[in-house]
Amino acid sequence: MTLLVRAPWRISILAGVVATLCAAAIAAPATDATIERDIALYREHIFTLANPYYEGRGSGSRGNRLAADYLEFYYRRAGLTPAFTLEETAADGTTVTTPFASYRQSFSVGRGTVVQREALSVSGGGDAGARTFIPGQDFNALAITGSGTIEAEAVFVGYSIEDGPDDYSTYAQAEPLDGRIAIVMRFEPMDETGRSRFVDEGGPRWSAAAALRPKLQAAIDRGAGAIILVNPPGADDPRAGNLETVQTSQGFGRPMGVPVVMMSQRGADDLVRAADARGRGLMDLRRLADEGGGVHALARSRVRIDVSAEQAPKITENLGGILPGRGELASQYVILGAHMDHVGFGHDGGANPANVGQLHPGADDNASGTSAVLIAMNRVRDFFDSAPAGQPLRSVLFMHFSGEEIGLLGSRHFVRNNTFNARDIYAMINMDMVGRVRNNLVDLNGTGTAKGFEEWLDPIIARSPLSVRKLPGGQGPSDHQSFYNAQIPVIFFFSGFHPDYHAPGDTPDKINIEGAVQVAALASDIVFNLAARQESLEFQPTTATFGRLNEDERPGGPPARTGRGGRARGDQPAPPPPPAADAQPDRGPSMAAMRVRFGIRPGYDETEPGVLVEGVSEGGSAAAAGLKEGDRMIKWNGKAIADIRGWMELLAAHNAGDEVEVTIVRDGTERVIKAKLQGVDREVR
Repeated sequence: MTLLVRAPWRISILAGVVATLCAAAIAAPATDATIERDIALYREHIFTLANPYYEGRGSGSRGNRLAADYLEFYYRRAGLTPAFTLEETAADGTTVTTPFASYRQSFSVGRGTVVQREALSVSGGGDAGARTFIPGQDFNALAITGSGTIEAEAVFVGYSIEDGPDDYSTYAQAEPLDGRIAIVMRFEPMDETGRSRFVDEGGPRWSAAAALRPKLQAAIDRGAGAIILVNPPGADDPRAGNLETVQTSQGFGRPMGVPVVMMSQRGADDLVRAADARGRGLMDLRRLADEGGGVHALARSRVRIDVSAEQAPKITENLGGILPGRGELASQYVILGAHMDHVGFGHDGGANPANVGQLHPGADDNASGTSAVLIAMNRVRDFFDSAPAGQPLRSVLFMHFSGEEIGLLGSRHFVRNNTFNARDIYAMINMDMVGRVRNNLVDLNGTGTAKGFEEWLDPIIARSPLSVRKLPGGQGPSDHQSFYNAQIPVIFFFSGFHPDYHAPGDTPDKINIEGAVQVAALASDIVFNLAARQESLEFQPTTATFGRLNEDERPGGPPARTGRGGRARGDQPAPPPPPAADAQPDRGPSMAAMRVRFGIRPGYDETEPGVLVEGVSEGGSAAAAGLKEGDRMIKWNGKAIADIRGWMELLAAHNAGDEVEVTIVRDGTERVIKAKLQGVDREVR
């Protein structure tokens, strides 16, 4: 998508904003400069937050903390009041608490590896062979490392495969490793093009023999005192040039009990040449491993590895800032929020297993909503400033949640642990994935979560140039669910799925900046009118859950509740549906915790019990069993499937190779099929 701002588009936005402000009667005047400001600021925000420097903003990561710093800067700049209590330790050791003094609310999202010390060197083999390697450049300790110091001979164990295809075995004739340091290559035997010798053309990149943990465990079981992992030179794989870090290797599993480091190809080549009596390099040894198994002693030098690491809580933070209200409504709150976290390098939150280890920028999910809240923050503040001095207004709490991708953890923590009583929260508006507005369409979920809500929203929606599909369901796979569970009326803005959902291709150049600014404008209008509304809102539960905007929906297609209309930048054709995969926004068991995958893309319009199959992965378990798009799974091994979350819990209980009976409805007829589940407890291919 082009990001050029065209004059007709600016006029469309401006016309909608002017109409909105005039109809509201109490709002700040809009100008061309205001519109240009919002577009320019949104572009800055989206390109900043989705920059690789922010590492995909995984909860508890360095990039996530940097994003929090960025957001707090803009909270302060907007003059918002901190929403949370600040706890500080006084000189006498006592804890001093100051309410409304911090923009941050900390909470834990599990445990992760923290490396306190890491060192790697080689000595012997003459002065030229001695070298101290540099952390972060030549090597890194991995998240699966144990602590310890070892100085020993190195031994090259190739791909460390016990029993592979075509009778391939690294250890068939090998002696025990007896405390030596094993150099293990990633992947599996390759041809001269760097492709697997175990996989036929047209198949997956690697076979199950490339599974990482079994390779490492095989060396440890044979007495290896430490592991050096290295990418084989010449491998045809996007990870071949990566030097993994503690952060990127979080998905490799639990610590393995011995020091485990990864070396760059250049660093490993230097080490091998220093230690091999015949002066061979890493490529020479790779070719030996490609042709057959075997262990090769590197006895000319000694290698020293020193690692100290521990498992510590991973801390992340929600952010919140208050625009104070006034009069008798000031003690009530309207919340406008979005989640700032994403899936980092794909280890948490339902990324496609094929992409684990690659950076996921998360531009649409959810730098788009994060940026939209910042734009709305300025607009609502302007509305407040221009409202009559005596106009009672509710306070507005702007929030950015963390931990959403791994189970709505941040919003749930806020609802359960905050100074705001649920009865004082008037409504919650959530923006998640609002950056791919196509054909001017956007979904507005939750219109049925308060009595009379839909009718009240109609005139506000009508003033927007967006075409808005109103959907009553207040439940769904994003942070508004936590507030709905607390019986708080909710609104959820969503512009639809796309092929880059939870994938490395979710980059900021694909964001419809002008469309996202329109969404922020409509959200601002709703928030301000909720803040000024005199009447109470009475929560009501909804039976419908998440309504999904169809990618092929066009003006003139399925009916949508529309505003005055306008079309998004030339009516670009909608993209094809996302690739079928187990990754989905149902924040249930994370894919990092899954031992199996089924190979479907589920539908989220859960008007009936079960799980609708919207797509089937080629080569997956579901495809092999004969599932088709349009099938609805209603039972799993005889147990009724209520919804996607319930199905994920059933799936999470299985191991690779398990056979399951799936009851489906196809063309109105029930039938039972059998499926054999594929494993994901390996380095994905």
